[in-house]
Amino acid sequence: MKEISAQKIESIFIRISKTMTNFIKYRRFESITKGIRREHFIGYLTISPAFILILGLILYPVAYSIWLSLLEKHSFFPQE
Repeated sequence: MKEISAQKIESIFIRISKTMTNFIKYRRFESITKGIRREHFIGYLTISPAFILILGLILYPVAYSIWLSLLEKHSFFPQE
């Protein structure tokens, strides 16, 4: 059986420990970003009813005025 020197074993353990610390840092960062994404989603979900209402209050009159402009009737003189 081939003997492995103490330096080689030490260098292997150092590489493994560096890899594990990087992995742990990455997992911690990943969990933080997941939490932030969840908070952003909840925030967007919270303001979405107000955003839809404001969008409807802006778009409905515009769409209705375009619809009325396509008709032959005049709103001030309906008999003509």
